[in-house]
Amino acid sequence: GGRGVPKEGEISKDTMLKEMDALTKAMKDSNMGLAQAKTELATENAKLGNPQSSPPPPSSSTPTPISKTQTAKATRAAPSPPPPVNSAIPTLDDDDISDMGDRMFESNLVREKGNETYQQALKCQNTALRKRRLEEARVLYQQAHSMDKDSVPALTNLAAVRMALGDHAAAVVDCDLAIATAKRVRADSKLLARAYERKGKALRACGNLKEALLAVKEAETFSSTAGGTDLISELEEQIKEEEAKELNLQRDIEREKERE
Repeated sequence: GGRGVPKEGEISKDTMLKEMDALTKAMKDSNMGLAQAKTELATENAKLGNPQSSPPPPSSSTPTPISKTQTAKATRAAPSPPPPVNSAIPTLDDDDISDMGDRMFESNLVREKGNETYQQALKCQNTALRKRRLEEARVLYQQAHSMDKDSVPALTNLAAVRMALGDHAAAVVDCDLAIATAKRVRADSKLLARAYERKGKALRACGNLKEALLAVKEAETFSSTAGGTDLISELEEQIKEEEAKELNLQRDIEREKERE
């Protein structure tokens, strides 16, 4: 039989095919534009060191409106291409994530053991035993950090042990690494404040009072504490005393020169 004349309200086969072709082309154009926009955005983010990408702008292409059934058929006929891979974002499989979780868990266990040993050392009356316990705690904190390079507490705890052992210069280095790590992993502001404050105490022990004051003030910008405020006051007073001593010494030197 012939094709026949479509009844009123029906769409002919030719018209349907033309509309589906138009929809398919519009969808392909839209997907190609979206993929290109994502690729360019990923490139810009990579240049800026920002792995996050913003949602792409809506496409200006407007498909021809047809029925839901035809839209579904056309969508199956023209599947969307996969989004471009952003090289700035590391891809982790389930095994990687599981390994990371295991390392963090084991690192925390070792760090907790270090905390126990450190507290035992502080209670020791015997100097030799106290030093031995502190050395044990230092080794444990170093192991905890080697297991989890993102652990800020392992580094700040390590700095505390070094200060107790009298190695203040090494404690400053540990605190600097803790600060850099905290910023990289976007750690809690209290962890960052602790790293800065501990750095300030280590610098004070090294005699670098002005640098110590800057570090403690920086700590206060992240998390203000009564201890931090008191430490700032102590450092400011100590700096004034040192400057007064330096001024008096300079005057004495000038008087000696005048007598000669």
